[in-house]
Amino acid sequence: MRVAVLQCIVCVHCFFGMKPLVLAYVNVVMHVVSKTPVCQQTVTVKLENGLHLRPQSQIAQLAQQFDCDVNIRVDDRTVNAKSMFDLMTLKAAHGAKLCLKANGANAAEAIRQLVELFESDFEIDDSSSP
Repeated sequence: MRVAVLQCIVCVHCFFGMKPLVLAYVNVVMHVVSKTPVCQQTVTVKLENGLHLRPQSQIAQLAQQFDCDVNIRVDDRTVNAKSMFDLMTLKAAHGAKLCLKANGANAAEAIRQLVELFESDFEIDDSSSP
């Protein structure tokens, strides 16, 4: 199977605190036969207590909004990001490096929004609410 690799630019917060906002490249792998885009990005868990129930719920709710497969890998374990049960088995402690991976029609947008969620430390922006 032939594979074409594209790069799309995604806005993410810098992990090292050097600049408040940087542009990062996310690799988009397009399988030529199936035309299915695959995006992935590595994030670091910055929450002091790791990924506990509340952020796991936020991840699952966000991932379920997209019509693509979304997985999270830590070490040798990969789970379905749309499944709360699967997320609870991750055991992602503070400082853990997670690989977010999505494949499907809107994979790039799913990864972009999940990265934003991690970078905001799972804080919800209520400024647009009445």
